[in-house]
Amino acid sequence: MLQSDGTSVCKFDLHGGSERTSVVVITGGSEGLGRALGSKFAAGGHNIILVARDSEKLNRAAEEIRKTTSHAVLTIAIDLTEPDAASRLKSILDQARLQVEILVNNAGIGNFGPREKMNESTLRMLLELNIRATTELTYTFLPEMIASGKGGILNVASMSAFIPMPYMSIYAASKSFVFSMSRSLDQEVRHTGTRVIVLAPGIVDTLFLAKAGMKRSLWLSLMPTMDADDVARVGYEGFVAGRGVIIPGAANMIVAAILKILPHAPLMRLLHLVFSYPSTMAAAISQPKRSPRAAVHDKENASEPFGDAA
Repeated sequence: MLQSDGTSVCKFDLHGGSERTSVVVITGGSEGLGRALGSKFAAGGHNIILVARDSEKLNRAAEEIRKTTSHAVLTIAIDLTEPDAASRLKSILDQARLQVEILVNNAGIGNFGPREKMNESTLRMLLELNIRATTELTYTFLPEMIASGKGGILNVASMSAFIPMPYMSIYAASKSFVFSMSRSLDQEVRHTGTRVIVLAPGIVDTLFLAKAGMKRSLWLSLMPTMDADDVARVGYEGFVAGRGVIIPGAANMIVAAILKILPHAPLMRLLHLVFSYPSTMAAAISQPKRSPRAAVHDKENASEPFGDAA
């Protein structure tokens, strides 16, 4: 593992030459969608750098991916909510003579529940990770990509980027920011041969559904749920194809189209009703199609953050 404190970083040369080695950096890569994206990019012939905060989870994820590829899979344990995280990450990679050809900004957390249950530390972490870290990483690594005339950035947003969402207000707003920034930057830089592409999945079957207190919500029973591997496959294929916006799943594409054309006011009233629906009744209506791992950690506190934190 390349150490994030800078004290044990050695030059890492895959080819034994003087040129820097191209890599794909994936934040939030220790589990869930990040780990699945790592597998897809590795299978596509790329050297992978997984970035997250938990070194043990990172090592387990890297070992799983190494079983399926002959390409290098390295890890960097770093807390992306720290103010200088983006510059430190770039310094680590520069010292190791690794050049970021593709950056996948997947790290992020969410929050589900009424506003009064969101504590200050959760709010600060969400803003730092979903907005500031994503922005700083994008602007840190984009110039070298433009100079090389290739590569690009895949920013992971969400279907919630398309409409304000009661009980997920800050999370939805942060994903709207990611979506808007990505679309704007893509228009600015696409003539250089570099792309800034956005992946906007719907509900993904990972552990953070349970951590968020959402697994018994009526919303989860009404909306289609996709496996992380399927979302990663669509995301990877869409990135390679150069699609500016990637929405996995036909049902999600239909929902996204509806959200864009219908007035927000009645939709938000409907979402308020759905999210505030009693969980016991929602559980009775719901016919779960998710894997057992989504029920491992049943958290009763709906204000707890969820997601692939760095």
